[in-house]
Amino acid sequence: MIPNNKERVGKALELLEDGLGPFVERQLMNAYGEEAHSRAGQFRGPGHRLANTPVTQWDAYPLLKLMKDTWHDVFRNVLSPEDRNLVHELYGQRNKWAHQKSSSFSSGDAYRALDSVSRLLGAIAAPQASEAENMKAELGRLIYAQPLRSEKYKAGGKEYPCPIPGCQKVFSGSRGGWDAHIASLEKHPKWHPEIDDPYDRKARFKTEFSGWFTRG
Repeated sequence: MIPNNKERVGKALELLEDGLGPFVERQLMNAYGEEAHSRAGQFRGPGHRLANTPVTQWDAYPLLKLMKDTWHDVFRNVLSPEDRNLVHELYGQRNKWAHQKSSSFSSGDAYRALDSVSRLLGAIAAPQASEAENMKAELGRLIYAQPLRSEKYKAGGKEYPCPIPGCQKVFSGSRGGWDAHIASLEKHPKWHPEIDDPYDRKARFKTEFSGWFTRG
């Protein structure tokens, strides 16, 4: 099943957690020595659920917040101002991811989040950077893929019923306009209702009904 944009960003945040945790812990040790763990606990507060939890087990939100709030003491000398901007941006994107519905998470927002995750992981030389970059590249291909324009796509003088079961749409002369037709969840609410992003719906259609585009 093709993931939606919110699921893509969720996976990228997991990669960010895996990469940031060890890095943040090392930098805390470098800055505070034996007091690193207690300093991190104080940062979360004595009553917080993460107060006594190792930094390597924190999720993206507290890790990014810790980096933001201790930047000058801990991270300023090992990361660049551009990296600091990524930390602030990802902190906001993580909040957006946590509070936004899947249906309102655009491909553009997801691509930017994946790009920021990839860049920050690359800046700290985390092994997860390559997987994040691959995820970004895959989404980029979906976003910028052009509709099929080959002779297989163009077939004048014929009629081409939409292959989705129950759909009454018939394309006359060619299959032109299939992408706009498929992109709308409202037109096919029962066909993969879990896929709400237009780019993902078009990619799914091309995979599931690839034979529909063949001249015949």
